[in-house]
Amino acid sequence: MEGDPEATAQAYINDSLPEVFLDQIGLASAQDVRHLIDCLARRYHQASLECDEIERFVNRNKTYLRRTALLDKLAEAVSQRMDDEKQRAWMLHVLLQIGQVLHGHPERLDMMSSRLLWLCLALDNHVTARIYRHDQVVAWLRRAPTRRRMTPRAVQFLAIDYHRNADTLPEPRTEYVMIISECAMLADDERAMTMAAILLRNLPPPSEGSDAWLDVRHRLRLRLSTCGAWGEEDEAALQRAVLRFSPPVADDDF
Repeated sequence: MEGDPEATAQAYINDSLPEVFLDQIGLASAQDVRHLIDCLARRYHQASLECDEIERFVNRNKTYLRRTALLDKLAEAVSQRMDDEKQRAWMLHVLLQIGQVLHGHPERLDMMSSRLLWLCLALDNHVTARIYRHDQVVAWLRRAPTRRRMTPRAVQFLAIDYHRNADTLPEPRTEYVMIISECAMLADDERAMTMAAILLRNLPPPSEGSDAWLDVRHRLRLRLSTCGAWGEEDEAALQRAVLRFSPPVADDDF
């Protein structure tokens, strides 16, 4: 448990990693294209494609992709021949993301991130084990490689995944939802921030104390109020939390 949370996350994800990553594929022939299609089909059931992996694939194969118009051909084939609706939608989305990079817009990449998910779980475990404080977790999240993974899809999935599995957890994971909230704010994604605020208002403070918990909720209020997404129910829940969990003011402070 001690040490680098990235190493912990890597250990979590190892079993779901592909044998061949997308950026290891060089396109020069029809056989290479068939290999690409096979790898993408397998990847649907494995760890997610990461944004940096897609960028490296495009940079390696930019000339071939442009010369052959391969993305358009693959999209047409997938639309016509792939029967599984969810896998078809995923494949078309991946091709669209590859196209974003090919056309010079890597900032528009929007992929889910298994690595972000497992890093957040590793950071939560480090806090639970008293290895890190919440402010140290935030410092990890602010690192450039981690920030790059915080696309809208990635941070929204964190909140959706927690909500889906909340009833199966032996106890609430408040710190983990605080980490999700930090990711949502770093990504500046309104939908993810809204989901995180709703999740937090139904959770008690973590065992480490209420200060960081209240601070996260106050910052969510500031961000969501700015975009008109903070409602009366949100404010009422926050004020109840403040009244119940704010530290008392010492008499000699008056």
